[in-house]
Amino acid sequence: MSGRTGRRSHTTEEDHRQQMLRMLDDRDIVRRAELDRFSSVRRNDDDVDVDSPCPIFDTWYMEGGADAVSRPTNFTPCELNVLWSIVRLHVTRYWNVGRGRRSQFAGKDVLFMTLAAFKHGGTWDMNAHVFLIKTPTFIKTITSFCRVLAQRVYDEWVRGKAVETNMRWLVTSGNTFSHYPCALNATDVTFQQANRPTGNMTEVMPYYSAKHKLYGLKVEVSVNPKGFAINCSQHERGNTPDISIFRNNMEFHSSMRVKSETDNQIPDEGPLREEFSREWAVLTDKGYQGLEAHLRCIHPTKGSNLPPEVQRRNENISSDRDLVENFFGRLCSLWRIVADKYRWSEDLYDDIFQVCVGLTNFHIESNPLRDTNGEAYAQRENRLRAIRDLVQRFHNSENVQ
Repeated sequence: MSGRTGRRSHTTEEDHRQQMLRMLDDRDIVRRAELDRFSSVRRNDDDVDVDSPCPIFDTWYMEGGADAVSRPTNFTPCELNVLWSIVRLHVTRYWNVGRGRRSQFAGKDVLFMTLAAFKHGGTWDMNAHVFLIKTPTFIKTITSFCRVLAQRVYDEWVRGKAVETNMRWLVTSGNTFSHYPCALNATDVTFQQANRPTGNMTEVMPYYSAKHKLYGLKVEVSVNPKGFAINCSQHERGNTPDISIFRNNMEFHSSMRVKSETDNQIPDEGPLREEFSREWAVLTDKGYQGLEAHLRCIHPTKGSNLPPEVQRRNENISSDRDLVENFFGRLCSLWRIVADKYRWSEDLYDDIFQVCVGLTNFHIESNPLRDTNGEAYAQRENRLRAIRDLVQRFHNSENVQ
């Protein structure tokens, strides 16, 4: 009896084993059939990184190529990587840290989005839509990032250029101004139209430029003979005279042009050298009349029917000062945020302008200024005049009615 039971048990176990083997074989067949649906050619997925530390930038680059980076930002992927490598440590240390809710975006992604927003200008809504981000989130992200970025960019590419700008360096490198080699830099003010401020007339009118007949903001920029900006002032309201902006920025102007002991060995045959023997000169426009009584300022002479020698002098000053307009032309060509009508908050303006000036210097390092940049600035100025005339005609027609 026990023998039969043992044989049945053995048979049952054998049947079960065979059944399981058939089931496993069936699974293998199904698995092989499933795999046969796919190609046996190996794909290179090295460029696909689902865990990318900067998914926004990488997606634009991987799917659109280098053109999808340079067109929105003014910089090639290589240039943007260089830029990021220089600001990364500062951004990592001071942005997206501390208490409170942190940004969901990586620093390099925010740099990419910031460059795109500055290049194309426009409204917050438009720029947020480009990256499929909710507008409030985009505003908060770019605003906080810009405040941190401005410090590093300005120190690296504007203050850094000011530190290396000295007369011995300009003379030995052959980069002095053509007609006035005694000048260390040229200075001018740029005006940008802005939205009409809210408030009563007392609060509004300081922003109104009598020259442009528009509301706006002004910034003074100083450029060395190599075409790099070495300073930009804090912004002023539109009705502030250019000479007042210069005086408000006197700390820079006074310290920048002081001759060092070694500078005394450099020949100086320029104007006002006897009155200001310890200073190099600054080139300005006609709006700075009277400043030469206080510092070594070279500017054109106002008036009509001037003697031929005075006219030639004016032309020579303007020729050297073309460099400032060339810089403004490059600045406004690269960054519409500082060229078109300014629509964002005024308290962010200085940070934005400093970032754009610094990044323009970064751009000039590999793409030196050209005369056509000055033509671009002239086009922008003529556009402002056209807007002014249009506004004036509109007001005149209202008065007639």
